Amino acid sequence: RAAMFGHLQRLSLAFHLRRRTGDVLSRITSDVQALEEFVCDSVSDLLGSALLLTGTMAYLLWKSWRIALLALVVVPVLALMSNAFARRIKEASKEQRAREGDLASTAQEMLSSISVVQTYGRGDVEERKFASESSSAMAAILRTARLEALFSFTVSMLEAVVIAAVVLIGSRLVGARVIDAGLLVAFILLIQGMFKPTRR
Repeated sequence: RAAMFGHLQRLSLAFHLRRRTGDVLSRITSDVQALEEFVCDSVSDLLGSALLLTGTMAYLLWKSWRIALLALVVVPVLALMSNAFARRIKEASKEQRAREGDLASTAQEMLSSISVVQTYGRGDVEERKFASESSSAMAAILRTARLEALFSFTVSMLEAVVIAAVVLIGSRLVGARVIDAGLLVAFILLIQGMFKPTRR
C-alpha cells in the first residue's frame, strides 16, 4: 500500500486530472485489501489443492486406469469451463470496482464541497446523483454474484454427470470382478473430492 501511495505521487498531473479522487482512494484501500486476502487465504489453498489432485490421480492410476482416465478427462473440461467463466467474472469484477470507485468519488466530491452544497440547497441533487451511482454499483455487484453462482451450478452439474459415469463404469467393473464394491465407493469419494480443489 505504501509503495502504491508513493507511485501515485510520481504519476503525471494528467493522470490525476483524468481520475476521480474517490476511485483512487478506493483502489488504495479496497484493492490492496483484496490482494492481501488473496495472498493470505488462497495461495496455501491452491498449493494444497494441487497436492490433493496429484495424490488422487496417482492413487486412481494405481488402482484402476479406467477410472483414472475418466478423472483425467474431467480436469481439462473443468479447466476450459473455469477459464471461460474466469474471463467473464474478471470483466464483471473490473466493472464492479469501477462503479464502487465512482460511488466513492461522488461521496468524496460532495463531502469536500459540503458548504457549497448546503449554501445553494443542492442536497437533493447530490442525493439523486449518489443514489444513481449506488444503483450502478449494486447492479455490477449482482452481475458478478450471478456469474459466480452460475459457475458453481455448472461445476455441480458436471460433478453429478461424472459421478454417474463413475458409478456406471464402476458397477460394470465390480460385475466383472475387476474391482470390489468398497473400491468403487472409494473412487466415488475421491472423484467428489477432486472437484473442490479443481474449482478453487
